Amino acid sequence: MTRQQIFSVVFFSLLVLLLYQIGLMFKPFVFSALWACLLAHWTFPLHQRLTHLFAGKDALSASLLTVGALGIVVVPLVAMGVMLVREASGAEDAIRSW
Repeated sequence: MTRQQIFSVVFFSLLVLLLYQIGLMFKPFVFSALWACLLAHWTFPLHQRLTHLFAGKDALSASLLTVGALGIVVVPLVAMGVMLVREASGAEDAIRSW
């Protein structure tokens, strides 16, 4: 093998190793990024309609969509948390009386 071929093999190997390490770094974020892309794709038509409704005020439309999305996510999570605490409290009472 010539010197240039050795350099090419080493360079390609290091490049593959670097790309693998970068992939490992980004692996935890891929699922969240995919959901973010899907939500952006799904809500963009609504954003356009709200912007048109509010006479071109992009910030107001984006703010309303953000608050609405948070409400859709946070309200059920809080309700589930409250129900979980109540069930745990009831289970604790049942265990103590046993």
